[in-house]
Amino acid sequence: MVREQNRWANEAYRGDSPWQPMAFDRGHPDAVDMKIGFKLVDVKIVTDRECAQRGFTDWGRSLTRKYNPKPLEQLTIVIVTDDMSGVLGQTQFPFDVPEDSPEQMVVVSAEGFRSFPSQNLGKESDMRYDEGDTVVHEVGHALGLYHTFQSGCQSGQGGDWVDDTNPEMFPHFTCDRSSSCHSPDPVRNFMDYTPDSCMVGFTEGQKRRAWCVLEKTRPALFRRSLAVDPTG
Repeated sequence: MVREQNRWANEAYRGDSPWQPMAFDRGHPDAVDMKIGFKLVDVKIVTDRECAQRGFTDWGRSLTRKYNPKPLEQLTIVIVTDDMSGVLGQTQFPFDVPEDSPEQMVVVSAEGFRSFPSQNLGKESDMRYDEGDTVVHEVGHALGLYHTFQSGCQSGQGGDWVDDTNPEMFPHFTCDRSSSCHSPDPVRNFMDYTPDSCMVGFTEGQKRRAWCVLEKTRPALFRRSLAVDPTG
């Protein structure tokens, strides 16, 4: 499942996510090649009941930090497997903490991990998040991307700081046509809250912001990333 999630994330960041046209689509939704890939370096399976149940609470965040020993070298994703909060994912923006802080990490509930809901139907999992786009979304935050609905109808600077994502008043939880800010809401974008089947890609502006934020806020990881072939 971890290998499959990593493959899915790489596909998404290449702009190759599969999609089914909806009636409101006018051609293929924005899905640029972000020129970002992920090489699976290590997998650790840990028995830690407190972390598994309370990894998303403010107090519990200290429980996850010990599993991120190399923030200058790797992007760590912690999977919380028995969450009691109902949160799907939580990520520290890279510009809010020092680059060597163990808080530079992604935390995702197993309920948003690829194929976990479909393989654990007895838990009454929500199948809308079975594809694995929660990881794609949260890694977007780790690269400095805001939600597309950041600051409502205020676009660009002061909104999500990306000019080519249409502003939207509120997050969307269904894949429907809407124009909350007098332009089509970006329900196909990975940084909205739509179900996995609706999310398709990122925009050129998000690509440029992600690279800029990575270079400026995590320079050690940026330099290391340029020297690594994620497909090797």
